[in-house]
Amino acid sequence: MKKIVVIFGGESVESEVSIITGVLISNGLKKHFEVVPIFVSKGGDWFTGEELFNIESYKSLDEKSLTKVCVLSSSNLLYKLKKGKLKELFPISLVVNCMHGGVGENGAIKGLFDMMKVPSLSSPILPASLSMDKICTKIFLKGLNIEHLPYFVGEEDKNPKLKFPIIVKPNSLGSSIGITKVSSLTEYKMALLKAKRYDERVICEKCLENFLEINVAVYGIKDKIVVSKPENPIVNGEFLDFDSKYASGERVFPANISKELKLRINSIAKKIYSSLNFEGIIRIDFLVKDDKIFVNEINSVPGSLSYYLFCDTLEDFSLLLKDLVLDCQEKFNKRQTLVNSFSSSILNLKGTKGQKHL
Repeated sequence: MKKIVVIFGGESVESEVSIITGVLISNGLKKHFEVVPIFVSKGGDWFTGEELFNIESYKSLDEKSLTKVCVLSSSNLLYKLKKGKLKELFPISLVVNCMHGGVGENGAIKGLFDMMKVPSLSSPILPASLSMDKICTKIFLKGLNIEHLPYFVGEEDKNPKLKFPIIVKPNSLGSSIGITKVSSLTEYKMALLKAKRYDERVICEKCLENFLEINVAVYGIKDKIVVSKPENPIVNGEFLDFDSKYASGERVFPANISKELKLRINSIAKKIYSSLNFEGIIRIDFLVKDDKIFVNEINSVPGSLSYYLFCDTLEDFSLLLKDLVLDCQEKFNKRQTLVNSFSSSILNLKGTKGQKHL
């Protein structure tokens, strides 16, 4: 394997978290492969450069010192972009997707690399887009008979369909951004306006009281699905907000839960991962109330790719990343053997004969 690209950043509100993930993964893979980090700015431009390996560089990143790059959907090459002209740099062997939210997590970036015929360590388009859309996630979970919180689609001209309190969320956003707990109609209408600043659609869920949040990460390798030990993030407010997740968050790890509860959570996690054919590392967040387990969210590109749920050290995680990259390449090679063409004489038909059957 020649050059591996790690892509991160992006136009999402989760860009800063993505930078942390991208730098961590780039340095982890650097121990085993030749790695090229690509930072996507909030303006959508792609850059590469050695300083992108250093997290301190992002405090005052000078994009002029970086190399502006791009790709074409019809080529597996990375190009240098300067004054509107393209210069070939090198073929991309494999991509590791570390872009949270937006096009990074909804399957769009995966689709681009599929068109380029470049393997990428990331979930396929369908599971990525479905898990990004919270309403579609609920529909999928219902089809699998997996418990989830009652919900409705928030609309400004209609009253709530659940009793207060209610949690109001942007439909396709992560990291607990734009979320509000509401207890009255006035608060509900204000929360709708807030959520719609981030997304066109809003999902509203029943608010649980006195619940336990449990998260697990999952990955697949060969024919085996591996579920991490569970963690219990400490919720100091009414829900796990952005600061609690990334700035001042505490957790209990492994979570202090019964063996029976752990086995049930693991079973649900494996069922979700296999049913939608996820790939790479994902994280599933659960809410536990009394004897019920509710799936809260599925994250197809989790923060720091959830290394802390699998490994005690980054050194150990770099070995896991190596195995996942090699497995990704193997699966990609296998897919290239599938037949994707079919010989037909349909274009040789004269006149309109046969067109009525198309």
